[in-house]
Amino acid sequence: MWKALRVSLLLCVSALCESHERAVPWGYAEVARAHGIPAEVLFATALAESGALLSNGCLRPWPWTLTVRGRTERFSSRDAAHSALLRYLERGHSTIRVGLMQVEWPLYSDRLGSPAEALEPYHNLREGSKLLLERYVKERNWRGAIRGYHTRKLHRAWHLLAKLNRAGELACGFDAPEGTVSPQRERIASWVQHIAASYAIDPALVMAVIEVESGFDSLARSNKRAQGLMQLIPATARRFGVSDPWNPVENIRGGTAYLHWLLRHFNGDVPLSLAAYNAGEKAVEQYRGIPPYAETQAYVNKILARYPRTQHPVPFAR
Repeated sequence: MWKALRVSLLLCVSALCESHERAVPWGYAEVARAHGIPAEVLFATALAESGALLSNGCLRPWPWTLTVRGRTERFSSRDAAHSALLRYLERGHSTIRVGLMQVEWPLYSDRLGSPAEALEPYHNLREGSKLLLERYVKERNWRGAIRGYHTRKLHRAWHLLAKLNRAGELACGFDAPEGTVSPQRERIASWVQHIAASYAIDPALVMAVIEVESGFDSLARSNKRAQGLMQLIPATARRFGVSDPWNPVENIRGGTAYLHWLLRHFNGDVPLSLAAYNAGEKAVEQYRGIPPYAETQAYVNKILARYPRTQHPVPFAR
């Protein structure tokens, strides 16, 4: 009981506007972790569903939100929202979206419980998370999951998710202070440390590739259909077993697996491996060196400026 109350307070009060050092409030991150959902996906969905712009310019999910026949109302307290919900139910309204995650009543009333329980922030967020995860299991990607959760909110949620994933840009419209590292970049660094170690690759090399490829934007997409943090094209994603290139952890794993293969193939030669990552190993083999493509040559130079080593220990076979 106290744990639920503590999380609810964090969701409803202390998250009025997160500090410059955190893009996703702690309570949302905890619920997301418990349900295996990327924290940014859950928070962006909640922002799209019930987000309210406060007087200080901060956008945050509003827990006492009801939507009836396309009209959204935000109440100042849980009691006020509860009274309004009871009135709507008495009038026989067939579809009411309730709370932080705008969970549909009566379709999911068996999950939400009583009207009062439906408006409890932690409970509403948890049940909405379960529904979002069920959509992901069906669609196998988060964009499809958000569309399945609420089609009309897809564009808004995807836009907010892009802002959350863009290094240094937070949902409340604040920029990270000069000289600080964004929370998203810190999370990426922690994933890279773990994944790179499993492939015996220097994490600094992987981080340099991510910075040049996507600028740490997990939703980056090129005109050549390269996707995610390490800009995997569909063929490369399939080659290295990546089912969801928009999942940042899967994307890093797939890109690191490709780097592992290239470093072994080119005997630890970093410039050749980077050139092959950009232009394909066949192009490097054809020209017996870095291809004479302006894009590829600029790409290699950008990464070497961040990772000034031309030789990497040849990784072990996997």
